[in-house]
Amino acid sequence: MTAHHIPASSGPRVAARDVLLQVRGLRAAVSQGGAVRPVLDDVNFDLRRGERLGVLGETGLALPLLARALTGRPAPGDRVLAGTARFTAGTALHLAAPGEPAPGDTGTVTLHDPAVLGAPHTERAAAAPRVLVADLTALPPDEAKARTDRLRETAPALDEDGIALIVVGGRFETVAGFCDTLQVVAGGRIVERGPAAELRARPRHRLTVALRAGAAAPPHGAGTGRGCFYEPHCLRGRGHDSCRHDLPGPAPFVSPHGSVTVKCHFPAPAAPTP
Repeated sequence: MTAHHIPASSGPRVAARDVLLQVRGLRAAVSQGGAVRPVLDDVNFDLRRGERLGVLGETGLALPLLARALTGRPAPGDRVLAGTARFTAGTALHLAAPGEPAPGDTGTVTLHDPAVLGAPHTERAAAAPRVLVADLTALPPDEAKARTDRLRETAPALDEDGIALIVVGGRFETVAGFCDTLQVVAGGRIVERGPAAELRARPRHRLTVALRAGAAAPPHGAGTGRGCFYEPHCLRGRGHDSCRHDLPGPAPFVSPHGSVTVKCHFPAPAAPTP
């Protein structure tokens, strides 16, 4: 399959900052009962210094596996099939490298530039641009919101140090109200990405529309496996041949907050929220 990098903007607060981490072509699977089940397919994104990135979407395997792949904390059966993660200083972050618990009760894992992984802790903290990954996928809604609130309280200090944050899972409104940038995962792929303020006001992928309305995302594997993962649940595309059989390519949109990219055959009209 041809890889598609989604060239969407980060949120305007960080859009002009340097890129800290690039993830390209991430494919991952889980082994279940002796069979290998593909879960993540062609995941690509950039993370800027000090950026807060929210990752939302399908329930079940995809979001937790993405968090584990990035932090190097695999569960039994996890398999990274392809992909790279690279700090822009030039060193690669191996997608199975060990993570390190972050201090404090934020439920995050710290990623360091591998060039300084062997240094003493105090030197690593001073020398390495860091990424914190907060996996909220297994938490009850109230606990996920409380965890996000604690991250929000620490955000000014993180930003001062140039530390980026990836929040995986949680409620749409809570995460979108805190993060600079959102990306929505369906069928193991990023199907919408752009500034969080824009996706809150004008979501275009039908799954993003449903998440904003408070609906739960369907579990991984709910689609036909050929076309759009969300097709069986989509009021616009359900039963449509292209949605059932053809994987949608990326479509760019220009918005007041920056560019948005969507993979959807019938994106929702970009009408302002009443």
